[in-house]
Amino acid sequence: MATRSHTEPPCANSRDVMAAADRLPAEWRALVHEYGLVIVLALWDEGHRDASEVEPMLQSWRESRQDQWLATDYITAKTRRSFGMH
Repeated sequence: MATRSHTEPPCANSRDVMAAADRLPAEWRALVHEYGLVIVLALWDEGHRDASEVEPMLQSWRESRQDQWLATDYITAKTRRSFGMH
């Protein structure tokens, strides 16, 4: 797949997604920075508006994703030990 040139204008979908992120309140943009655009916009689109209520959900989501990753073969025994896991 070819990489787009930095001199080309962004595709319309990218502009729309970034515009949606830019319209979020500051506390939600901070969540985008911490957890990622896709998950935060999905919560916003579901009708959530209180960032302080959403952040624990996002923390829990992140922990479950990390647990899933740690349970895979992508992490070696040496890496587990470096995390203090046995």
